[in-house]
Amino acid sequence: MSGNAAEMHGKLEVLRDTVRRIVVDSQTNNPYELGAWTYVSRFLYYVLDLSPESLAYIRLHTEIFNGEPVNKLIFSNSASEQSFINTHGYDAILKDLPDDLILEEPKLPEFRHSLFADHPPPFAGQPVPLGQAVSGRQLTPDLMRYQLYVRNLYQLGFIEKMANAQPNDRFVFLEIGTGFGCLQYQLLSRFKNKMSAIVIDLPLMLIFTGAYVVANMPDVNVYLFDPDKPDIKPDPTVHDLILIPNYRVDILEDIEKVDLAFNSISMQEMDPKQITDYLEFLHRKVRGGFYYHGSMTLYEGDDPGTIDNVVGEIAEKFDIRPSLELFRKTAASYVSSSLVSWPINLPYQFIAVPSESTWKPPEDAQMRVTLVDYRQVDVKLSDGTGNGEVEQFTVASRPSIAMRIARKLRNLVKRTLS
Repeated sequence: MSGNAAEMHGKLEVLRDTVRRIVVDSQTNNPYELGAWTYVSRFLYYVLDLSPESLAYIRLHTEIFNGEPVNKLIFSNSASEQSFINTHGYDAILKDLPDDLILEEPKLPEFRHSLFADHPPPFAGQPVPLGQAVSGRQLTPDLMRYQLYVRNLYQLGFIEKMANAQPNDRFVFLEIGTGFGCLQYQLLSRFKNKMSAIVIDLPLMLIFTGAYVVANMPDVNVYLFDPDKPDIKPDPTVHDLILIPNYRVDILEDIEKVDLAFNSISMQEMDPKQITDYLEFLHRKVRGGFYYHGSMTLYEGDDPGTIDNVVGEIAEKFDIRPSLELFRKTAASYVSSSLVSWPINLPYQFIAVPSESTWKPPEDAQMRVTLVDYRQVDVKLSDGTGNGEVEQFTVASRPSIAMRIARKLRNLVKRTLS
């Protein structure tokens, strides 16, 4: 076994064993309700029984986060390359984006297993590409969501701040609820020694992010809270990746600042008390912004700030840019230009800015949001206040006319029956 592989497997074993201790500790010390994840997590605890060699393949166990089955990951179909580009608006997402910010699925590590120590199979030593081959890169639908995030962070000036950070004053990026750590890997692989990625997640989920990042970056310096060593604290100037269970956010109180916090479609699923505690922590620590991605069902004339408890609570503590009023106008524009009717499910993304923030959006900064029929909307922060403009345009394939008419008829029937 090579030195890199041995180092990686050693780190994975430590991660696994520590997460096991966290899971046990959380049973008596976690005051928060897990909601839907109480049910979901029962199907995932097997991961803590995997060997270090198997944990290196953690990406093959992530379907529950993104709905991507294993066969779609490992069998690429080049015949559907153009369909992938059209469906996900790939060319438009990459427009004006530097080449070094174009994401790609990392290959699975070289196959290694103790059963084949003496007689390695023909495919041993060959990394395995994942996903769909598109324009010379390996892509997956889930990766397109993260590509959109990276594009927005670039537009908003945060990527430049990461690139210009110094090792003794790293850019601190904090995400609450990471899935399997895709964004952490993509950012750390570009800005290692310039940033520290903090992850706060449910105890069991920490093994996914930790294993995924370590498997693809064996030299990463990881801090994982250990209930047997609670006095050891994380240090963003030393640790590249910091993993904290959701009930021990207090471990981060000594950290001076967070440059950018992030949450993607998970805060809506959390215990209300947990949401309040998170937002109070972020309000104290964030010096840049809090990037939030969620979705809500809107009826005509609705005020987005009053129908979503998470958004409403964020609005109490932060200045939201683009403004919620701008999102309401976006929804109205979407309905008026489509064969859809109220109510609609509107995905939205915004930066929540605390009063102490030093972040100012670059001139002509904009955020891009993918709507339910794959159209994308650019929301411009024209004057930095969030009261900008909405520019809507089609960059990807839309549902067929028949599908859109059927959707409109279905909504009409629902209204009639109600």
